[in-house]
Parts: sequence; structure tokens; C-alpha cells
Amino acid sequence: MLRREGTLNPIRGAPMSQSTKPRVDWLDVYRTMRMDIDNGRRAPGSALPTIAELANSANLTAYGARRVLERLCQAGRAQSWQGKGYRVAMPQIRLDLSAKRPTFGEHLRALGYHTSSSLVSAKTVRPPHDIARRMGVSLASQVSQTQMLREVNGEAVALSVDFFARDRLDGIERTLATTGSVSASLAQHGISAYKRDRTTLTARLPTAHEALLLNIPRSQQVFATEGANMDADGTVLQVSRGIWRADCVSYEF
Repeated sequence: MLRREGTLNPIRGAPMSQSTKPRVDWLDVYRTMRMDIDNGRRAPGSALPTIAELANSANLTAYGARRVLERLCQAGRAQSWQGKGYRVAMPQIRLDLSAKRPTFGEHLRALGYHTSSSLVSAKTVRPPHDIARRMGVSLASQVSQTQMLREVNGEAVALSVDFFARDRLDGIERTLATTGSVSASLAQHGISAYKRDRTTLTARLPTAHEALLLNIPRSQQVFATEGANMDADGTVLQVSRGIWRADCVSYEF
């Protein structure tokens, strides 16, 4: 009985099934995915397929799938995060560190971004030593501490930890929960004129809590800022600590 031989696979030296599909050029897959990202069909911050998933769905070799994802990273369309795989790159946001009246939402909306802020937690605490010194209050006093998560186009970009003077801003945590805005909340408490004294900037790794809320790996750096907002008389109303994702935020001095 005659045995029918299949076509020999030139790579592995084994018979290749008659139904085997020809491999796709990885550059074609790269161009298609890049176009999807540029046209908004893949949202900033969204997960991209793993190498294995892309190889299977696009009929690529694992090497070809890796080349696609690496080329997207080189083109600034994707980012590779340890423990998080590949994701569509976030838009680059530039903030002015010297601004005397920082307004996160107003500034970014003027640049065409959709922004939102939500209250994560609020409590009354005794201020840490450095906060008490900056606010000019005693260590035995009480201040309101809040945490707000700030999002741009639906993706978390910053966590704001704020300390407010209770003698002037009692109940501001409830106002923040309603407005989602520090400037709007201060206005509702009768403070429409305020300014930032100065803002400091350092780079560090996030805590486990910060990484969880910002949806980033612990190995990805963040920018940590600190500044105080004062009223017209120079009295500190609020000390604000911001934790910003370094992959999508940069600063002007």
C-alpha cells in the first residue's frame, strides 16, 4: 500500500499538514495593532495580548509575536510592565511644578483630556511631625486626612493624600466626596483665593497600597510631590502629597 507523504517542513524537518496555514508576517500584525491604537480602538492603559495569545490569534511564531510587542514599545504605542505584561501606552501629561494655583482637572481638561477624581478614604488624625510643622499646628491637634484617586481618560494616574486644617475646613471630606475637586470644595468653605507656597518633587518606588490603586507593578517608579496651599494671609489650609505615575507624567519647572 502506498503511503502519501506530506510536504516537508523546512524548519523542523517534519511532514507539514496539508491544512497548515502559512505564517503571517509579524510586520503586518504590528501595523494593524499600531493602527488600532492610533485610531482609539485600543484604549490607553488597556492590556495587550500576551506573547502566547498573540502568536495563537495572529498565527505567528512566539518570536514574531515578541517582535510585534517590542516594536510597539519602541514606537511609543505600548509599555512593558513587569508582572503586568504589555499595555497600550498612556498619553504623556506635562504638569507645571511652579504653578501657584494647581488645578489638576481644569489644566488637563483644557488640553482635551477627560478627568475625574474620587474620594478613596477620609479620617481624622493627629498630624505627622513634618505635616504639623508645615501647617503650624501642634502634634496633639487633629487634622482631616483624605485620599483621592485621580483618573485621566478612565485610567488612574495619581493618588492625592491631603491634610486639611479642621478649624477652617471642618467637614471638607464630605464636600470632597460630592465635588471631587479640592478647589471647588475650598470655595464651598468660603476660600476662593489661595496659592501654593512651593512644590517639592522626588522619585521613588510605590508602596503596595499605591501600586494597587494606580494599577502599576511595585517595580515602576512614581513621582512624589508635596506642597501647601495658603490663604491670602499666608495661613496654611492644606498640605497635599501627590503620588504620580512616572510612565505618563512629566514636570516643567
